Amino acid sequence: MIGWFAGHPTAANLLLILLLAMGVLAVPQLQRETFPDYQPTEVGITVEYRGATAADVEETICLRLIDALQGVDFMDELRCHAEDNLASAVARMQARGDVIRFVDDIGTEVAAITDLPSRA
Repeated sequence: MIGWFAGHPTAANLLLILLLAMGVLAVPQLQRETFPDYQPTEVGITVEYRGATAADVEETICLRLIDALQGVDFMDELRCHAEDNLASAVARMQARGDVIRFVDDIGTEVAAITDLPSRA
């Protein structure tokens, strides 16, 4: 095939022009997406409590976080994991929720907790 195109340079040029024309005609139908439509659905909360056991962290931090976040709109699930010196909570938002409002509500509720231990 290379030998045939070497012997007929006009055919090679016509094939090149045909491929370029097909590419130019296909460009308007290409779907482009600069940023994917991604909505985060989870918010993480971490509280450090130095010198505390996992049971102390659960009692003094996790239970208070769970109580404070019960009234947040669009909350689907709340998990809190207690370990020595650290409490980690993850709040999952419902699919129909507003992300910005969800994060703001969680921040407001966590900031409103006043009875956390002084080392937390």
